[in-house]
Amino acid sequence: MAFQNAANAVKRAGLNPGSAVLSQSYLRLEVPLVASATSYKFDVLVNESVNGTINTQQKLNLQDAFVANQIGFYLGVPSSSTDTAFRLLTYPAINVTSGFVGTGTVFSNTTAAQAYAIYSGFMQLTVNQRTVITAWDLARHLFIPSTQLGAGNVTTAAFAAPTGSAAAGHIYDDNFNAADMGMYPTEPNVVIAGNKKNDLTITMPAGPSSIPSNARLVCIIRGILAQNVTPIN
Repeated sequence: MAFQNAANAVKRAGLNPGSAVLSQSYLRLEVPLVASATSYKFDVLVNESVNGTINTQQKLNLQDAFVANQIGFYLGVPSSSTDTAFRLLTYPAINVTSGFVGTGTVFSNTTAAQAYAIYSGFMQLTVNQRTVITAWDLARHLFIPSTQLGAGNVTTAAFAAPTGSAAAGHIYDDNFNAADMGMYPTEPNVVIAGNKKNDLTITMPAGPSSIPSNARLVCIIRGILAQNVTPIN
């Protein structure tokens, strides 16, 4: 049923799904956060690099189309521009380290408080100069888990961490399920076409005035990839 719905969505978008290869897939788009900035634009296609080369991205090929079923927005603070093991955060967690077993926290009290301004913003998606998502509120992606790293310290007797850096790195880890936390369904399905102009933008009433080094906003789009359906001139 998912593949049939995807084929129908591709057809409604004016593309021919007859020879398409349909498969489950995802897009991962990232944009560096800039202090006080109130708008951002993601690179969607493989030939776009306004935001520089980011090695954890998964962009859309020009000859393909993508039928979005779910969209998620996350904060990320890599330890460097080439870090591929940084956490995806559903909120600006103060105690969380950059890697799953790392040293040093990525958000201070100040930068965490500022980062919540992002969730007052909205996403807009325009495909081929047609706005298909007018205002998608980012607040729906804010998730603060009930189990958080360091939460045991509020008791009079803190838990004893196991020995070893790997074990100790997870003793107070945040509860996180990447299958659903931070994700939200798109109904009706949205089609992103590789041969069209796709503008995926974020607008905020006010941007964070202070952010951690290397901080990013990460957009993950899950759905059905339709290969070889868009004519390339």
